[in-house]
Amino acid sequence: MKKLLVTAFDAFGGDETNASSIVLKKLPEKIGDVEIIKLVVPTVYKKCAEIAWQKAKDENAEAVLALGQAGGRCAITPEKRGVNYANAEMCDNAGVRLKSAKLCEGGEEEYFSTLPVQKMADAVKGCGVEAYVSDNAGGFVCNSMLYLLLKFASEDNCGVRCAFMHLPYASEQRKNGFSLESDIMAKCVEAAIDAAAGNTIIL
Repeated sequence: MKKLLVTAFDAFGGDETNASSIVLKKLPEKIGDVEIIKLVVPTVYKKCAEIAWQKAKDENAEAVLALGQAGGRCAITPEKRGVNYANAEMCDNAGVRLKSAKLCEGGEEEYFSTLPVQKMADAVKGCGVEAYVSDNAGGFVCNSMLYLLLKFASEDNCGVRCAFMHLPYASEQRKNGFSLESDIMAKCVEAAIDAAAGNTIIL
């Protein structure tokens, strides 16, 4: 892997910031031999993935790592799969609420991440931070992002690999409950990218 698109979401749910965009800003322009392209996308079903996919194609990126915020989690969690399902209590930033709905009628039920998510989780653990592979990216926009990116890559048959990684709240957000310093999370993401670079094995 020589060029990687890393995405983050804008703030949602009444928050002023999003942990993923805070961390994205702290990533270097290059990790090892991998050029890092950064993009903040709107927290909007479908649109987020469409914007990211177009950017990946424009930049000839070989892979996409989407970052998202999972407030309440006490670990950094690469996601195993994206599912063709949305179920959330809140609206996205366009005011759309999806409850027990398909993301794509007639689409595949699920797509598995095509970056080595277990190796990425292990790399985060090597930084001294708790991490594990989560079964799926939930029922909100994060799952929509992963599912659609994998769908686009599969249909285009272009070899672009995709994965999603959830982050806890950043300490700067001053949220109740568990949080991590954004500098620490940025180092963890760097380590995960380094572990994934050049690896073509799907785990």
